[in-house]
Amino acid sequence: MTATTFDPNMPILNPDALEPRGDEDDMYDKWFEVAKANPDTTIDDYENECPLFMTDVPSDPTLIDKNPALAAMQDLLYNDDTPQDIAERFRDRGNEALKMATGVVGWRTAKGLYTEGLALEREVSSELRSILFSNRAQVELNFKNYGNCIKDCVQSIRLKPTVKAYFRATKAAAALKKWETVLEMCEKGLQLDSVTKTEKALFLKQQQNAQKSLDQLQKEEAEQQRKDAIENAPFERVKMILKQRQLPLAASEFESEQMGFYTRDRQLAHVDLEGELHFPVLFMYDEAGQSDFIEDVPESTSFLDQLD
Repeated sequence: MTATTFDPNMPILNPDALEPRGDEDDMYDKWFEVAKANPDTTIDDYENECPLFMTDVPSDPTLIDKNPALAAMQDLLYNDDTPQDIAERFRDRGNEALKMATGVVGWRTAKGLYTEGLALEREVSSELRSILFSNRAQVELNFKNYGNCIKDCVQSIRLKPTVKAYFRATKAAAALKKWETVLEMCEKGLQLDSVTKTEKALFLKQQQNAQKSLDQLQKEEAEQQRKDAIENAPFERVKMILKQRQLPLAASEFESEQMGFYTRDRQLAHVDLEGELHFPVLFMYDEAGQSDFIEDVPESTSFLDQLD
């Protein structure tokens, strides 16, 4: 099986990419020398160290130098180009992959290329890194990874605010129903000097929809709070009475599956119209292995009254 190196200058669907280049012979010789020098190397060891099977490239240059195969591939890939040049090619390749993508595979390819460009942090301009983050955010938007999309947009905006980054952030935030974030991103996007009339219209539409959704959400939350207050009013009154009469509550000293049966669909502690406290009482007779549950015991009565 013939292996090929990755050339960021080569078009994505160029059949020449499948043809081996002469410089690869040196790389194969290095791999062969490593194999001869390490006869005890297992297949797993080989796959972990072989660039063709790697999922991540070490960031430490010394680790790359210790792996001749990886060092050879790095030499073939980067040559004497500057990190800025290489990052630009990753951007261009990513843009090409995203433009030609018809589904997940193409999106994943584009994301990988943008990520490779972002990995070249040193000597890469802030403007280019901003573009790479923004473009990767578009891929995350395609994948419906809305949280990651917003994170990449924020990184892009920190480096250099752009209309695309703000608009992609608004779309992702809207999908997550984070209406405050949508409004914030729209407001900041509209303040950019570079925003066009068409882009302004898009921001204003997103802003209008977000404000409408936020108003509806706040209305629903207010209604739910009102219902909760009505539902909890009797219990809140009980708590107030207990506090006024300095009656502390303690945790239950026992656990029983029967407690759910006793309290289910029954009115618990409450205060009547005359201000008297009523509460349920559970009597347990350990010696007989029996219990009695009295649902409503006024505070004016004694336990003896109930036992009689």
